[in-house]
Amino acid sequence: MKNLFVCEFERIWSKKSTWLLFLLIPFVIFASGKYYLSHNIAVDLASAEFTSFGNFPAATIQEQLITFFNASALLIIALTITEEYRTGEIRMVLIRCKSFGQLFVCKMFAIFTTILMMIITYFICSLVIGCFLMPRVDNIKIFYYDGFFTISQSFIYALKYYSYSFITLLAFAAVGIFIGIISRSITTAIGSGVGFLLFSLIYPQLVYIFSSIKGVGNYEDSIVIYYPYSTYGNSYGIR
Repeated sequence: MKNLFVCEFERIWSKKSTWLLFLLIPFVIFASGKYYLSHNIAVDLASAEFTSFGNFPAATIQEQLITFFNASALLIIALTITEEYRTGEIRMVLIRCKSFGQLFVCKMFAIFTTILMMIITYFICSLVIGCFLMPRVDNIKIFYYDGFFTISQSFIYALKYYSYSFITLLAFAAVGIFIGIISRSITTAIGSGVGFLLFSLIYPQLVYIFSSIKGVGNYEDSIVIYYPYSTYGNSYGIR
């Protein structure tokens, strides 16, 4: 199993698209930084919307989690699973393992490991780029929290934020793997994955609308869980 996992991991990294996704990370972070710098001009320094070096790692992944990371996961899954089924490469791999179940588990963990490496790389790059690009402030305001955070506290918050983001990516990747297995082409796999992603963004709004119509609107005693990306604007929080 170990050798099979290493083999599947190497197969992912033998693809140019995987290297391209990792090379894009600094450019994506830099683009997010430029956007936040322009946004800071119209925002008060004590506002939670003001992005500084301390909260930049969390802010930039909040901006790119739905788009860059989920799109990257879909592409990796489609090339790793769907493409190999379509071209017949999977048959050569099956010769070296005892069962399809072992191959599936190793492929799944190889994909999860690659996503984890992408998250870690993104966090490190956001720290480096944020250090040179973003302004430094001692008191940092975080959405949904009272008071101010120090830079060290903001980094701890960012680590928690990235952990939650990784969990959401694993859940999305699990669905993407299922879609990749049943799809007959890369286009179908990516299109179906994007459709599922759009549906997952829309259905909470539909539930809220229908709940309001039925008069279910009292959320004072409910537990609120904030997804790392908010469709209501530039906000993020962990409960």
